[in-house]
Amino acid sequence: MKFKELEKNRYFIMLENGEEIIESLTKFLAANKITSGFFTAIGAVEKVELGYFFQKKKQYRGKVIEQEMEVVSLNGNITSMDNKPYIHAHAVLSDENMQTYAGHLKFGIVGPTLEIILIAFNANVKKKFNEKVGLNVLDESVGHMMVCK
Repeated sequence: MKFKELEKNRYFIMLENGEEIIESLTKFLAANKITSGFFTAIGAVEKVELGYFFQKKKQYRGKVIEQEMEVVSLNGNITSMDNKPYIHAHAVLSDENMQTYAGHLKFGIVGPTLEIILIAFNANVKKKFNEKVGLNVLDESVGHMMVCK
């Protein structure tokens, strides 16, 4: 991984061939004490697992894809959970026939590069598991969440 801080709390990150996206980004966040923000990325992968969440069953189904794919769009947010960086990311990928695959990014192996633009916030945003929903969601007890009617 290589990175450059463009200006305060704004980074350009380059992951290299063979690096795992979520793991590498999590290490970067921990090392730089980033607890909230968002990112977007483009590049390529050689293996990924995408997930689809079944709302009524409250569970994910994953699909591993092992082939060269273009990362058309990768977006995510950064929060913390259990005092560790927590990444929630979704990806749209394209194969050689321009067929697309999309879903929650569980993991991805970079090949040959992935370029990430990351914006960090100076805020404490946490997630916690919500049994009713079946997902990790924003923790409303941290800070003041506004209700919009």
